[in-house]
Amino acid sequence: MKKIFDIVKFAVQDVLRLNAANETLFGTDHAHYDWKEYGGNYTPINYDLAYTNGSRFAILKIVNGSLIQAFAAEEFARARTSKIAAIPYMWPYPIKNISAISQTAKYWEVMKHYPGVTIALDAEETPGYSNPQGSDHEAVIREYWKLVPNQKFLLYSNYHYINDNGFNTEFFSQFPLWLSRPGSYEPVVPSAWTSRGKTWTIWQNSWSADPAQYGVTSGKKAIDTNLIRVSEFESIFGVQFPPPVIPPPPEGETMITIATVASSVLNVRNTSDLTSTTNVIGPSFLRYGDIIYGVEKSSTSIRFTKARRAGKDLALPGPVCWCSLGTSYVRKEWDINAEEQSLPILHITIGADNYATKPLDLIPL
Repeated sequence: MKKIFDIVKFAVQDVLRLNAANETLFGTDHAHYDWKEYGGNYTPINYDLAYTNGSRFAILKIVNGSLIQAFAAEEFARARTSKIAAIPYMWPYPIKNISAISQTAKYWEVMKHYPGVTIALDAEETPGYSNPQGSDHEAVIREYWKLVPNQKFLLYSNYHYINDNGFNTEFFSQFPLWLSRPGSYEPVVPSAWTSRGKTWTIWQNSWSADPAQYGVTSGKKAIDTNLIRVSEFESIFGVQFPPPVIPPPPEGETMITIATVASSVLNVRNTSDLTSTTNVIGPSFLRYGDIIYGVEKSSTSIRFTKARRAGKDLALPGPVCWCSLGTSYVRKEWDINAEEQSLPILHITIGADNYATKPLDLIPL
């Protein structure tokens, strides 16, 4: 009876085609064999080419069980500094084989550099092990929450695996769904989500896209593609779509975009003297993607008179604001604790008449 019900449910769902042109954005997902040749050589994905060909996001597998995938940390850092948006996915294994602590330790090893970034968790058959159950993933999530309270997760799976392996529960329905169903028709959403008025957030709609078109040169024969609802894009990837329109700087001013592979912040001072410890007036004021308009530059700092976030003006924390230029000085200004010492160095990019698309080293004025 269950199978008959499922068939009817799929048939009804298949009538409802998604208006992808208006409601979704296109992207890809990747595992290590997309950036590593069979011989073991590292072949980075060209995300800017993928962007040119329509991709707006990528989801990269970083950890299998407690094993960080080959070149995964390097590749994820590259993706995060490209034109596209990127988040990681992890593949939890049964905790009777690999403890939840061991698995989350590996997630943290990479993700401590990317605070606030959503983590997708893969729920599917695991080669060489029994099928991971909902209880395995829940244990991993709860263990990770001990390290990072309120960490955001996204669940990847398919309708039948969710129903058959203990994922169709109230606990998991709190997370957005990334559902796999290759083809032209959107996937059926399990009842735990529909009972809360929820639907899928990301739909994996193909396993057979042309790798070369999306910058994959590892020898892989096909790659996965996905659609995400535009309304969910910012909550999952942390960036707006469409990007806010940034007006050009007023005549005589220079526009600077704050950009970094971590969601860390710049402090703001009322002096250009970086040795001063008494003039920090705005710790944690500037964030990734903010725009500042500068009118004066020293060898290490720039004075600015206006700052914007997501297209809106920010109230400045003081009448005269300075922020530091260059990687060595930025790190001095961070308010960080011992665990965060290994965060990636923040960069500032100076643009001409538009916001920058990737973090770069300082470009002199």
